Amino acid sequence: MAKTRDYVKWIETNLRPDVYCVGTLKQAVKIWRNGSPIWVPLKEETIRQRASQFTARLSEALYGKTIYQRFKLLVPNAITLEGNGNGRSIQSAFRSKKKVRYHLNILLRKPESMAFDAFRRKINKVWRSCDWTMPDIKIMERSGKCVSYSLKDGPESLVTETLNFGNELF
Repeated sequence: MAKTRDYVKWIETNLRPDVYCVGTLKQAVKIWRNGSPIWVPLKEETIRQRASQFTARLSEALYGKTIYQRFKLLVPNAITLEGNGNGRSIQSAFRSKKKVRYHLNILLRKPESMAFDAFRRKINKVWRSCDWTMPDIKIMERSGKCVSYSLKDGPESLVTETLNFGNELF
C-alpha cells in the first residue's frame, strides 16, 4: 500500500508545482428558496465539487473560453482539503485541537509564458468570484516542503476530482 511520502514524490515528480496557495472556505452558503434566504452548511462532498469548479474557472481565465471548452485544458494542479468544518479560526483550533475551518491547500504550475504577478492576479480574481470562499487567499511562490505539508492529513485529503498534471498545448 502506498504511503503519504509516495504520494508526495508522485506529485513532486509529475506536477512540478511552482505556486502554493491556501484559501479559506465559508462555513455555509446562502441560497434562496421561495423568496427567503436559507444558509446551507458546506459539506466535504460539496467542497470537492466546488474545488473542481474553481480549477475549471481558473483554467478558462488562463487559457480563454474557446481553448478551455475545445480541449478541456486544465491548469496543472493538486488540491487538498483540510479542516473539519466546525468553524473557528485555525489559530484558536491549535489551542483547542478540535475545530478547524475548512480550507484548501492548492498546488499549481503556472504557465511558463506568464509572470508570477499576473498569475497571482488571475487566481485572486477567480477565487473572489466564488460564492463559497472567504475573500482572502494566500498565494506565494513555492518554497520548502509545501507538498508534504499539504498531504499531512494523508492521501485521502487529496481532491482527486481536480488532480491534473498538465496537458499543455503551448
